[in-house]
Amino acid sequence: MRCDIVTLYSGEVFHLYQYKKYTDVRLVFAPEFQAAFLVAIRQLHLPRYDLDISFFRIYETTSRASR
Repeated sequence: MRCDIVTLYSGEVFHLYQYKKYTDVRLVFAPEFQAAFLVAIRQLHLPRYDLDISFFRIYETTSRASR
């Protein structure tokens, strides 16, 4: 665990940021390319939808799933 004190607003506000490094990070879900980038057909004024999402699972070294 690493901690940093960050000053904001020219030294008016202080925040303590805590960082923890994980080594076992696994990708659980990512959309297919076609679902992520749905492009509208030319000459049709359809809204464009993007599926920008992904899920990750993080395991600590003490958990059973990482064994």
